[in-house]
Amino acid sequence: MGLAHGYSVRDDGQGRIKGGYENLKGGIALRVGLHILLPVHLHIVKIGTAPDNRGPELSVLAPQHCGRGYCGPAGAALQRYGGDIAVGAMTIANTVLQMVWIPSQGLGQGAQPIISYNYGAKNAKRVKDAFFALLKVSCALMLTFWLLVQLFPQVFIRIFNNNPLLMDTAKWTLRLYTAVLGMFGIQMSVQQTLMAIGKAKASLFIACLRKIILLIPLIFLLPQFFENKVFAVFLAEPVSDFISVTAAAITFFLVFRPALAELEADQSKAE
Repeated sequence: MGLAHGYSVRDDGQGRIKGGYENLKGGIALRVGLHILLPVHLHIVKIGTAPDNRGPELSVLAPQHCGRGYCGPAGAALQRYGGDIAVGAMTIANTVLQMVWIPSQGLGQGAQPIISYNYGAKNAKRVKDAFFALLKVSCALMLTFWLLVQLFPQVFIRIFNNNPLLMDTAKWTLRLYTAVLGMFGIQMSVQQTLMAIGKAKASLFIACLRKIILLIPLIFLLPQFFENKVFAVFLAEPVSDFISVTAAAITFFLVFRPALAELEADQSKAE
């Protein structure tokens, strides 16, 4: 069965798993780095979509690029420490995560024009209300999905493969991989709101912090401290997520609240 992120896992009929993994040397990260320059990133984050003349490779949000650069390092580490079973488990975990990540991105992008319009109109109350509405819905979605994955991981795994060997590994790795997912509504809401009010640098920092600044080094660092190397590679994800969510919350207080206070001051002067 073909799966996402350059992996493929299939049953050969005799209970063995054959896995194929491409771009083990970080080809994905290299191509992203070569094709996307920082000024383009900032422009994309600021307006929400890529310029039309950049071509199809850039027709996505900058944070989405930042989220894929680690696939090569993670896959290479898992291939080294756990073989095809570990790579297949990571593929399933990534794909299951996309089931909730894509709808949550839709929520955030749907809220962006509302927040942007009211920010431009200097209506601080509606900006605040829109942000907290997005935060509540996003957290509810993430918490619900997190609970389902933690209680019934085998249901999600069977969508892609029911081989017993892969199932045993994928159950605990999926739980570990999504351990901090319930908190992720905070980061998504903050990140999308910062885009909406034109705080491109802060939004880009949050996006890159999770998957580039933190996750890639942790993939290589944590296995040095654990006997179970596969566990250590998967542990890098929740550790990175927890730190990035904390950083997003701090950024909210440092960037969003002063911007909102300035908006309220301008509104008071206008009245």
